[in-house]
Amino acid sequence: MNMPNRLAMHARAFLSGRHLFLTVIILTGGLACFVPAFANIEALSGSDGITFFETHKSAIFILTGLLFFLSFIIGILLVSNHTKRKAERAVKLLNDKLVEKNRELEQVIYITSHDLRSPLVNIMGFKRELDKACQRISSLHETERDIDVFKKKLTEICESDVSFSLGFIEASINKIDSLLNGLLRISRLGSAALELKPLDMEALAQEVVKTLKFQSRECGATITVGEMPPCLGDEYMVNQIFTNLLGNALKYSDPARPGVISLHGSRQGPVSVYCVEDNGVGISQDNCERVFEIFQRAGANKGGEGLGLTIVRKICDRLNGRVRVESEPGKGSRFFVMLPYAKP
Repeated sequence: MNMPNRLAMHARAFLSGRHLFLTVIILTGGLACFVPAFANIEALSGSDGITFFETHKSAIFILTGLLFFLSFIIGILLVSNHTKRKAERAVKLLNDKLVEKNRELEQVIYITSHDLRSPLVNIMGFKRELDKACQRISSLHETERDIDVFKKKLTEICESDVSFSLGFIEASINKIDSLLNGLLRISRLGSAALELKPLDMEALAQEVVKTLKFQSRECGATITVGEMPPCLGDEYMVNQIFTNLLGNALKYSDPARPGVISLHGSRQGPVSVYCVEDNGVGISQDNCERVFEIFQRAGANKGGEGLGLTIVRKICDRLNGRVRVESEPGKGSRFFVMLPYAKP
């Protein structure tokens, strides 16, 4: 950095109040240094040629010292107040994070006590059905002497009751496995290493659209990409954000009309704001916040794990960003993603 730019940077720092202590010392100290000079001018000389400074030298030096001392005290108070405000902001930030962590913990507890309970009840219920089938087989073995009849009845039991029960038990086990894997994926997002750098968002958006080409063709939807300002982020995680949002827009397209999805953005001060807009089925106002919760889906009959929007919010939080949705049932949704702006 050259000298003029460095001086300008320090000047902005002083004017913005980031160096309050030094600013007060310099300004007040400079004023104190001018006291003897102003007091020593000829206009203040007496008729005998003795200047005001010579007459009141001790008082002037005491005043100068008091000004320096006052500037020191004011500087300490200002710095202390500034440090206190920073500490209060840090405490508030930690409290907000703690509230969010507690909310996530409550969701996990709910999942383990409710969502996991349902497949476990299924397993226990169909385990009893298998017990009954085993009892029928045992009874059949003791009473039926005709081998051909025994084989026929055994086959009927295995193909109906046993096969039916095992199918539901397998589905319940898969459900538990899916829930546990989902919890693991969410927990890993909080500890994954970040590689922050300025991102070319137009190129990233086009890459995401290419990966969703088959899905968009299957549901007859078109995806357009408009202006996308750069941002500061982790390329893999930002890719996940827009893959999930565009994937959801395709999944919840309205079968009554061709899907139209657009991705565009703009810079708003220190933030890049991106919008994923669709003309799909939309989300009710009551569910606009709930859809970001873990294992919650906008539509019960659309399948999926209900993790996409939870992952989006989790990533945005890690990248010092935000995500929100505006939606109206039957008209479509607009998801807004805010990430720190960065020059490419």
